[in-house]
Amino acid sequence: MILSMTGYGKASTNLHGRAFQIEARALNSKYLDLNLKLPSVLRHKEIEIRSLITANLMRGKVDFTITTDGGADLPTQTINRSLFNAYYKELKEVADENGLGHEDLLAVIVRLPDVMQTDNSTLSDEEWALLEPGIKKALHALEDFRKREGNELRKDMVERVALISQANDKVEEIEGGRKDKVRDRILTQLTSFIEDGKIDQNRLEQEMIYYIEKLDVTEEIVRLRSHCQYFVEIIDDAGTENGKKLGFISQEMGREINTIGSKSNSGELQKLVVLMKEQLEKIKEQLNNIL
Repeated sequence: MILSMTGYGKASTNLHGRAFQIEARALNSKYLDLNLKLPSVLRHKEIEIRSLITANLMRGKVDFTITTDGGADLPTQTINRSLFNAYYKELKEVADENGLGHEDLLAVIVRLPDVMQTDNSTLSDEEWALLEPGIKKALHALEDFRKREGNELRKDMVERVALISQANDKVEEIEGGRKDKVRDRILTQLTSFIEDGKIDQNRLEQEMIYYIEKLDVTEEIVRLRSHCQYFVEIIDDAGTENGKKLGFISQEMGREINTIGSKSNSGELQKLVVLMKEQLEKIKEQLNNIL
């Protein structure tokens, strides 16, 4: 199974009238690069949330965000009334003793230590039990997105491997008569420069065999065909992290194609080599997008 590294998933959960929005976005990366943004009420659950994410996502640059109440992560603040009244009484007496007004006392008092108290409450175990399925739902939605994208990538790469295989078959067809043509051409050229009876036939045959073997691409054709078949087998394998293995196979395909190109002394073969290289480059581009 092929999974894309890009994806998006979201979910929402309501806890006692407070809405939590959960979003997961993933892009390409060699490793799992996790950027986690949480409201203060979930800070104490960060390790558990990270564990959930890493258990479900293998690679990719992942932005995982949880917001609450429409995205506003505002702490709840209350006034410590007893402390406020105590400050007010003291400051009012000081103001009266010095003939000062009371207009600015409110602004002054709310800035004094501990007058404004922030509610640093955290989720209870019961509330976490309700939120956790929402996190998993967003991660599953992301995985479904990756599967859909992966199916499209698989279809594209399999079609391109088929084009490489077809071109390789044509190379094999041409290769069948190429060696005989090369041999005949060499003999024709030699006989035009060397008088009859002056050619050492045994030495000529040895040199001919050596030269033709250097041009022979039969082994490369066979290996390339095997690599193409193996590529398709791995792309349909049940595993979900085959991107690196497919990358290694594509490198081997490239070596065989390059060797065929270096041994080719035919314009027709060179055209086929260019076609195969073009398709392989597009396959490698797609491999950058899969797990």
